[in-house]
Amino acid sequence: MNKNLTETNTSEILKRLFPDDVSGVILPIDDYQTHLHPDEYRIISSASDKRKFEFSTGRWCSKQALASQGMYDTMILTGENREPIWPEGFIGSISHCRDQCGAIAAKNSNIKSLGFDIENIKTLRNDIGRIVCTNEEKNWISNQKQYPYNVLVILIFSLKESVYKCVYQHQQTKLGFKDIRITPNLETNTAEIIIDKPQVDLDIKLRFVITRNHIHSAATYL
Repeated sequence: MNKNLTETNTSEILKRLFPDDVSGVILPIDDYQTHLHPDEYRIISSASDKRKFEFSTGRWCSKQALASQGMYDTMILTGENREPIWPEGFIGSISHCRDQCGAIAAKNSNIKSLGFDIENIKTLRNDIGRIVCTNEEKNWISNQKQYPYNVLVILIFSLKESVYKCVYQHQQTKLGFKDIRITPNLETNTAEIIIDKPQVDLDIKLRFVITRNHIHSAATYL
């Protein structure tokens, strides 16, 4: 755990994850439906209250992040794979877990692509490591003593989620769990990445923050 960080120190978390050109907001999930544009509300009009709260919190975080970049009064619709459609000239990423939602945004003249992920630290009911992790990653986990198994599996899962978003945003290529090999550095909160897909050749920078209850991960392609 990053002992100097609290669960509520979200601005410092974002500073540790992303370059200064990136704006971001993390909030507890709540009801922000009054801030939705009518076209945004249509996306979730028939959804459960839980989904409406997640969606509206994500859009509210996104709009605040965009406002920090000088973009106001905008709406963020969804593409054919449910990805957010950002205003022309901007890129960003949205993520939520059980209790938090966050969004980041930047001008695409400064940064080519972004990925952001938030995960709750929890006991794993099923061993998702068998699905998520490559053999190399499993070996890495088995040699770590600083964190328990579940935290390390969730960390690798979260970093891969960030990479998926970053790659898809840049070139609309979908990746599977085993297409990516991640080696986290628990001392520097960075990670090395190898993407085993010939058509994806991006120099993606990875960072992460582990607090008591959450893992926040970032993928940045400059």
